[in-house]
Amino acid sequence: MPYSVLNLITNAYYISGIVGRDFQTLSGSQLSTGLEVLNDILADKVIETDMVPYWTTGFQWPATV
Repeated sequence: MPYSVLNLITNAYYISGIVGRDFQTLSGSQLSTGLEVLNDILADKVIETDMVPYWTTGFQWPATV
């Protein structure tokens, strides 16, 4: 089943709540911005350290080698 880029961008705006599904349609500038952001995400080939979530528990445990 084909899924166009236009559907992807439109659904992203609907899911985020920026555009109301039943009340609004996307403007040309919103589609252009969505395509630009999608291309930026796809072009980012390196995972940066601030993109990887981690949590510290503060729990220390003794370990031996």
